[in-house]
Order: sequence, then structure tokens, then C-alpha cells
Amino acid sequence: MRPVSNATYNALVQMVKEKYKKAVRDRTWAEKNAAVLFWRKRDKLSIKVRNGKSILFHDKKRLVIQECMADMIRKKQLKFKDSGARSLAYDMKQKLSGISERKVRTVLDQSETHGHLNCKFTNKAPIKFVEANYVFKRVQIDLVKMSDVEFENRRFRYNLTLVDVFSRSTSRKKVFKLCFKSFKGCFWRARLAENRTI
Repeated sequence: MRPVSNATYNALVQMVKEKYKKAVRDRTWAEKNAAVLFWRKRDKLSIKVRNGKSILFHDKKRLVIQECMADMIRKKQLKFKDSGARSLAYDMKQKLSGISERKVRTVLDQSETHGHLNCKFTNKAPIKFVEANYVFKRVQIDLVKMSDVEFENRRFRYNLTLVDVFSRSTSRKKVFKLCFKSFKGCFWRARLAENRTI
């Protein structure tokens, strides 16, 4: 259940206690909203009295008042100084209804102490590409042919060829000339070898 306003919370408390007897035409928007919430969630709402104060619970979790939510998050953050928004939200969800990580993060982003504890650096060094002293072998997969190929009475749809780009070898056979005939033979042998493994 989402956090409710103070007026809605007080009206819900009175409705759960069965002491709310205000006429419908005199009810405010918050009280009408409370009546709808009470009708929908009446089986899960309960009240516990602590220190002479009535506290509303929804599904055994304390219902949060919207105006008090930020203060509750700040108090929890001071208690667990090194924790972030996710761990705070997880801990608060166990006991409170209507708390989410997004709401906790919104409150913590406005807090000065959280910013000092969890600093974000903006002066990062520019990314530099790694330069190698020698050429590494890189394997590239090319989609050579889209049509069907038959091999040993089996039909294959896609034929992938492994090409070693830098050393110019295909299927462990060196290509000494960059001409179509040499590539054609290498590609065909590579396709046959791969089709056996498919």
C-alpha cells in the first residue's frame, strides 16, 4: 500500500476503530479517499496502540504517512551510515508498507551527509585505447551463405565460417594471395568442416 497523507491516515484510523460518523456531503477529498481505501483493504488493516498512540498497520507492516516518510528515511540513514539506498529500502520494506528503493534514493539524493559519504567523482580520466606490441589472433564469424546446403543427406540453413582475420588463415590453411579463387576453396573446406560438427 502506498504512503498516505496525514488526513487520510487519521480518517483510516477512525474507520478501523469504527468511530468515523461524518456525513458523506461533509467529507473532504482525503476522507473520501480514505473511505475507498478502507473498503478495499479492510481485511488487511489493523491498529496497534504504542505509548498511547494508535498506529495503523497494513498486512502486518506499519503504514507510512507521506509527510513523515522523508524523516523516517533520514533517521534510518543516520543509523546505518555506510549503507546505500538499496540496503536501506530492503531493511525498511521488512517493517514498513509503501517504501520503495526509488523513494529512498530520491530522499538520499537531497541529503548532504549521504553525498559526503557516497561521493561521485566527475573528474575521471579519459578512456584510452589499449595499444598492443604485436597482433593478436582474432576470430571473426561471417555469415557466408543464406541458402540451403546439403551435406551427407542433411540440409543446413546457415553456414558460419570461422576466419582468422589478422593471419589470413581459414580453417588452419594459410591464404597467401588475396584472390577470389583461393578464398573460395578455403571457404568451402571450412563450411564442410563446420557442417560435420553441427
